Amino acid sequence: MLTHPVIVTYDVNIEYTGTSPVYRLYVGGELFTERTWIWHDEYLNEMIVLEAPYGLYQIAYELLPHPDAKITVDNAKIVSGPARFRKPMALEIHDENQ
Repeated sequence: MLTHPVIVTYDVNIEYTGTSPVYRLYVGGELFTERTWIWHDEYLNEMIVLEAPYGLYQIAYELLPHPDAKITVDNAKIVSGPARFRKPMALEIHDENQ
């Protein structure tokens, strides 16, 4: 199966009080990472590197249960590769010649 390298970025921010929250990143239903949020008053420019065949991939961020936390994900960008966003959280890897 032929795969294609794609790099996308998102700005991630979590506002919270108390203990540091944990979030997960999924691409196409596959868990890519789980992180403990350690930053205050900052956002993380998260880079996602994919090597995948043509197709549509849902990107999802999940904030694990926390009594006082809210996650914000925005500013989706394609850095490189044959891809386009169908929606901000739906990435399509496509044939550049079509």
